[in-house]
Amino acid sequence: METSEIKFGYNIFSLSALDSVKAGVMAEKYGFDSVWVPDHLIEDGAFVDPWSVMAVIGTQTKRVFLCTGVTDTQRCHPAKTAQSVATVDELSHGRTGLGIGAGEAMNIVPFGIPWDEDPRDRAQRLREAIEVIKLLWGSSKEKMVSYKGRFFQLRNAWLDQHPTQKPRPPVYVGALSSTRLLELTGEIGDGWFSWLVTPETYTKRREKIKRAAERAGRKLEDIDTVATIYTAFTDNPKIQRKLTESTKIEILISDYPGLKSFGIKPPLPEQYTYQYVTVTERYSPILVEMARQIPEEIFKKYASIGGVDECIDFIEDFVRVGAKHISICDLMISEKGILGVEETLKTYGSKIIPYFKEHSGK
Repeated sequence: METSEIKFGYNIFSLSALDSVKAGVMAEKYGFDSVWVPDHLIEDGAFVDPWSVMAVIGTQTKRVFLCTGVTDTQRCHPAKTAQSVATVDELSHGRTGLGIGAGEAMNIVPFGIPWDEDPRDRAQRLREAIEVIKLLWGSSKEKMVSYKGRFFQLRNAWLDQHPTQKPRPPVYVGALSSTRLLELTGEIGDGWFSWLVTPETYTKRREKIKRAAERAGRKLEDIDTVATIYTAFTDNPKIQRKLTESTKIEILISDYPGLKSFGIKPPLPEQYTYQYVTVTERYSPILVEMARQIPEEIFKKYASIGGVDECIDFIEDFVRVGAKHISICDLMISEKGILGVEETLKTYGSKIIPYFKEHSGK
């Protein structure tokens, strides 16, 4: 395996605020390099305010990088987002990033917040939000900034709260398979936060980022492309079946384009894709039946449910195609809560992270 040192991240979800903090602190203890906290109001489990949680984690850790995975542009004006990131960055002594995406209906429509039906509008809103946030991070009373976009405007604006990192915190664009968002990542993003990728889809999507970066006079090497993967350590057949069934639904909703590239043919109505599906529809009969049709060999490209050796082989497939930052989504959280988190983190810290650190550069 030829590679430079691999970074490992841990995704915190479906835990209470206090347990989320515990998980973040433990992630650093067991050798993880980054911690990612979703920014959802509604999903399928407990979801906390990420800025509050990351602020507390930041004050109880010294090394781990903290980032949202990811926030959106509709629920919070970019000026407020910029202020939140800058505040947590100060509290963590310069270890905070912003993960931001185009948003999804489940967190917007139920609350009466305007929702851009046209994906082109969502992409443009995201571009403008990132540009506004970056401008405000570099602003001051002596250096006011102005901006005029379709969705956001600034006029002689500035922030009094400044980030600690120089020149600024990194911005990770959350993109599933959208060519618009992948190209936006290449043009102005510092990183790409993926979700439910396979080695094949990760490679194809990263290539789109690369081409867009080159057109913008940038290099792919300067963009942190994060491969977010699902894993679970269990030899219990009943739990394995349960996790497989629920994860197949997530794959269907989140990466139908990827499934199509593997030859999965049943058409998925747009209302069931991730940007549009409601939480109440996630386990509708049509989705459950379609998910069951995903072959086992395709499923195993998306997730590793089993033992340590299987997990190492699974991650090595991503490393071989150039992944340098692996972010773990721990499926056992749904089974064991914070106790399952500690078991998973210990396993990674004692067996998996050391393996990849030892083999880096070989």
